[in-house]
Amino acid sequence: NTLILSPDFMMAAVDLWYKVSADLGGLDACRKLNRHGKGCKPTTGWYALAFASQVCEEVHMYGFSGWRKHTRDKGKKAPYHYFDGETGTTGVHSFDLSLRVYKTFAEQYPIYLH
Repeated sequence: NTLILSPDFMMAAVDLWYKVSADLGGLDACRKLNRHGKGCKPTTGWYALAFASQVCEEVHMYGFSGWRKHTRDKGKKAPYHYFDGETGTTGVHSFDLSLRVYKTFAEQYPIYLH
C-alpha cells in the first residue's frame, strides 16, 4: 500500500505544532532563535510522529532527544544527523522543545520514547 500525505494534513500538523508549543511556553524562546520571528519550525520527526499516530495503533520513537553541539565528553561533537556529516544548527529547530512536545503526547497517547 502507498500512503500519501495531503497538504491539508501537513498544514494541520504545523498548526498543531505551534499550538502545543505555545501551550508549553516554548515559542517565546524560539522566536529569539528564528530569524523569521515565527518560532521554531517543526522537525521532520514531528511530521513522522503526526503521520504515524494516524496510521499506527502505537508509535515507538528511537533517538529523539535534545541535540547539542557538544556531548558531555569534553571536546567530542555530537552528530546532527546520524546518516551524514551535516553541520548542525539550533537556529531553526528547538530540539529541547521538540522533546517536550513528544513527551507531552506520550503522556496522553500510545507513544513511546526510547
